Amino acid sequence: MRIVASSFLLCLLGLTAEAATLQTPSLFRPAGSSLVCSAGNAGKKPLDVTVDFLSPGGAVVETKNLLGIQPGGSGAQDSTDGGAVTCRFRFKGSARNVRAAGCTLTGPSICSPVVDAR
Repeated sequence: MRIVASSFLLCLLGLTAEAATLQTPSLFRPAGSSLVCSAGNAGKKPLDVTVDFLSPGGAVVETKNLLGIQPGGSGAQDSTDGGAVTCRFRFKGSARNVRAAGCTLTGPSICSPVVDAR
């Protein structure tokens, strides 16, 4: 019985980090604007984030990656696909270590409103 319990414990300890997901609410997209999705690393290890741009119905319109975000660093991706209105962020580890948001870019350096992903 000890061998079975020990083996079970070792299996649990060997599991990879759980995947986490954060998502913004839908954003209004005027014609000619782009959806910007950004993520910051509040953890202690480099972070890879997959960004899904979603349609109003929740379908994936486009997927891009933010690779190797260093602790304290951030990255952003944008989509000019007119069907994208929501940012979904997928990554391994705890959501406590990621700060994510989305906004609508309507002109040079004008990205509003900024909404947090939860």
